[in-house]
Amino acid sequence: MALKDFRDFFGEFIALVGAAVATAALVLITALSGLIPPWPEAVVQITAILQLVMLMFVYQFYKRSSKKFIDKRIKVFLVYTILFCAIYLSAYSLLVYELPDETKSLRGFFCTAEAVLVYSDSCPLFSEEQIADAGFIPQKLWTPLGMLLSRLILLLTWGAFFGFLVSLFATFVVYQRRI
Repeated sequence: MALKDFRDFFGEFIALVGAAVATAALVLITALSGLIPPWPEAVVQITAILQLVMLMFVYQFYKRSSKKFIDKRIKVFLVYTILFCAIYLSAYSLLVYELPDETKSLRGFFCTAEAVLVYSDSCPLFSEEQIADAGFIPQKLWTPLGMLLSRLILLLTWGAFFGFLVSLFATFVVYQRRI
């Protein structure tokens, strides 16, 4: 009996790992498309962990839920997935710019005193020409708090988008396994 329980547990664990690999593929596709946040460097790994946590959450709390409850959750997750995708893409287009070496960097939300004196009319959303005039050094244009805020907004909207997307798929799969 104990060996059968272990085999069942191991089989479910392997299935969970397989699901995690499949959801990580979503992140890799996004990374290859160039839409991944430029900060932090480990965003792919962080997103993969978030996805695994969301898979575990959905499985643990929704595996015995009624069809009515699952249908409602799928609708909610779909709305939030679309909402956070739109918010993320908007924030990405507003905050991310390309450096001469084709890497990505972020604009900040609060300007330094020096930047306000030189570019008061366009602060904090400087053009790429103005960023180039500052030598592509973000600290010359934006305060550390302004940079932190833009990083957090991009990372949190990215995480929310992928968290809801995985929850949407996982909720569907959890119910389909029962029928």
